[in-house]
Amino acid sequence: MNGILRQAANECYRQPSDEAVKQFIVNRLHATFEVAGEDKIGRREVRMPFVFDEGDLQIQRTEVPRYVNIWLTYQRKVKLPLVNEERTLTFNDHAEQDLSPVKW
Repeated sequence: MNGILRQAANECYRQPSDEAVKQFIVNRLHATFEVAGEDKIGRREVRMPFVFDEGDLQIQRTEVPRYVNIWLTYQRKVKLPLVNEERTLTFNDHAEQDLSPVKW
């Protein structure tokens, strides 16, 4: 997950549009984490093992200094083996990147 956010932060060098960067992240998440399965009545479906909304993806850029921060909040169901229960946990991933031009 953090690798995808780091790639998106690097994309911010070339891509000034936050919406395009968000779409890049969503596409990479689906390509990386989608799993095929069956729903309750036996139909095949493709789903993500965690729940997130595009509103849970935030991109913040600053001009001085040129910097980008990307946050993704998502929820995942986790089984607790000793008590045989399932809990929904919330995770917050973050990536940051300095966008200043390189001075040689």
